[in-house]
Amino acid sequence: CHAAQHLPKQFDGCFHRVLADVPCSGDGTLRKNKRIWSTWNQKNALSLHPTQLQILQRALRLCRAGGRVVYSTCSLNPLENEAVVAQVLRQASGSLALVDVSNLLPGLERRPGMTRWAVPREGQLLWEAPKGHTSSMFAPSKVETKWMCLERCVRIYSHLQDTGGFFVAVLQRTDKPPARDFFASAPSSGIATQPYNKYAKVWYSPFEQHSGWIAVKKRYSLPAGLAASQLLV
Repeated sequence: CHAAQHLPKQFDGCFHRVLADVPCSGDGTLRKNKRIWSTWNQKNALSLHPTQLQILQRALRLCRAGGRVVYSTCSLNPLENEAVVAQVLRQASGSLALVDVSNLLPGLERRPGMTRWAVPREGQLLWEAPKGHTSSMFAPSKVETKWMCLERCVRIYSHLQDTGGFFVAVLQRTDKPPARDFFASAPSSGIATQPYNKYAKVWYSPFEQHSGWIAVKKRYSLPAGLAASQLLV
């Protein structure tokens, strides 16, 4: 068993979809978790931010080119949410983009992601990094804000529809897959394929060419165009 940020490198680029539901301060669960009221402090987000960033970075490496990663927390603190997303967008140099999901789940009440926030430091709230210092916790610059499109992140507030608080961001790798991409679709069970590495041979899609795939999609209201090869075991 590995920590999420240290999953084996042999799986890099293998997954079509990756969900990174990371450890967080949980302040979005205040309505049901009374313990948060007495234990919450500013240090929670400050200490969790590096781990959350490492997990998302690892998730993006596990995802294949053209695939998507969903980053989520049950926190409403931008240091745990938009700040993490903004940093991976910086590091991606144009090979990563936030997906606009505003047309999905039309009945879900939501708010757009934040583009400005302050960072607590030594008893102060800083809106910009001190001169000569950089930190992934600070909000993007005006130039970065224009192309990052952080408003595409999804914020779910408890009072909107009697739920807990939640944050979701859908990131898509926009780089092209390698010329020999053995994971463009998952190999079916029992079919000999040339593995990407020695671990690839254990992967298959349990629904590939299965008569029950249509019923499964209908039961869980899955998109009609979802390919069985995107579900791997």
